[in-house]
Amino acid sequence: MKIEDLKSIAEEKGIDITTLNKKADYIEAITAFDNNNNEVDYQEFQ
Repeated sequence: MKIEDLKSIAEEKGIDITTLNKKADYIEAITAFDNNNNEVDYQEFQ
């Protein structure tokens, strides 16, 4: 998945991306958000 795709997903979920720089940062933020909201969709990362 491209970083642009991860940015879009994060923005859709309402995650503040202003401090995120690396692809791994986006994945971590999205995963943490999903784990806290019990909405994990692993298809997003494939």
